[in-house]
Amino acid sequence: MEDEKISRLKEQGFNIAAAMEYIAGDKEFYIEIVSDFAKNEYERAAGIKAAYVNKDMKDYQIRVHGLKSAAKTIGADQLSALAFEQEMAAIEDDMPVIDEGIDNLLSVYAETAMRIQKAIDDGDSDDDDDKEINEPVLRQMLVNITRLLNTSEVLEAEKVMKELSGCSFRRKPLKETMSQVIEAIEDYDTDRAQELIKIFIDKGYSM
Repeated sequence: MEDEKISRLKEQGFNIAAAMEYIAGDKEFYIEIVSDFAKNEYERAAGIKAAYVNKDMKDYQIRVHGLKSAAKTIGADQLSALAFEQEMAAIEDDMPVIDEGIDNLLSVYAETAMRIQKAIDDGDSDDDDDKEINEPVLRQMLVNITRLLNTSEVLEAEKVMKELSGCSFRRKPLKETMSQVIEAIEDYDTDRAQELIKIFIDKGYSM
């Protein structure tokens, strides 16, 4: 089972060879740490964002350093490089670089977590119709969609939304539950889509 998951992670762009060097080739442990990495994305990203908003560059540096190391350990090279760039900017107190790069960092972080979840899912990866997803996965995907909308990457947001609409949450198809969000994104009404996503989350993932 670990070999199948690792193969899917490799297809998703993870540097498996480098990751295995860090953990002495322990495949079971690797799946465990990538799973934890994905599950902790929401909380860790919120900490990074809070440090940024509060202009606490020392805390920001520590948090992006931790992300850089964790991403490198699991073979998420692009994310690790972005976190390193933010770490160096924090050390040099280079706010223009931080301001320009934080949204992209958090967007790639959420996308990485989503790709992990997709790769290690025990279900049939070739048949995602009405696939039941749990709350952490749903939250990660909604965060990713919101960040994409914030950076005007509407087509990418629509792509993630279409993937999400093929799933179910609490045994109810999300295509029905989130139909208004899907319609807003298709109409390029990003403000309305973000507002509806917030309402959806605030109401406990229902409309």
